[in-house]
Amino acid sequence: MTRNVPEQLYREFFSRNPNSYVFPEEPNMNLVQFVEQFKDEKKEMTAIDLGCGEGRSSIFLAKVGFDVAAVDLSPTIIKKAKERFGRQNHVDYCVAEITSMPIRSEAFDLAIDITTLNNQKSRKRQAYFREIGRCLKIGGSYYVSVVSIKDPTCRNNCPKRHFTLRKSGSYRQFYSIGIVKKLISKYLYIVSLLERKDGVSNLDEFESIEVIAKRIH
Repeated sequence: MTRNVPEQLYREFFSRNPNSYVFPEEPNMNLVQFVEQFKDEKKEMTAIDLGCGEGRSSIFLAKVGFDVAAVDLSPTIIKKAKERFGRQNHVDYCVAEITSMPIRSEAFDLAIDITTLNNQKSRKRQAYFREIGRCLKIGGSYYVSVVSIKDPTCRNNCPKRHFTLRKSGSYRQFYSIGIVKKLISKYLYIVSLLERKDGVSNLDEFESIEVIAKRIH
């Protein structure tokens, strides 16, 4: 049986810090800017939050009018999301591996990923992008923000190989624009690709690559 590394790490963190949270409460501000384009949509909109964590992006999307599927591999972090924000209308939490989700095909207008792709090992990336393509409606949008190789955490810890693999089993990949473009363009049409500062405050800011893509067929 495959070890659930995120679940193990979250359990350890909350056993030491039962009254704390891992992530800020505010949503990623670049995501907020991106979602502005949907504000005048009259139809019901659906979104999936890939690697939802404590739910800050899911809650934001629900507040601006989306019906949201919030997916994470860790039941502990989803429990924390419900504790933090309460049970919200228009947010359905799901414990699942995002490379193989129990979700019907062509269900979503929008898929978002805030740094979850950084935690996907190379052998799982193909399945990850296939799953996004399967879940998005034709014309649906994919928004992803990944930590760049230009971020200090990469330059200081893994300047040559651009990934870290710890004894706990946790994995983090840092990306260049070229690699991100090569990965995503096989599956989706890239609309925009930018290097920018990311996060909600100076304490939660990192050098990122933001990609907006669409499923066109």
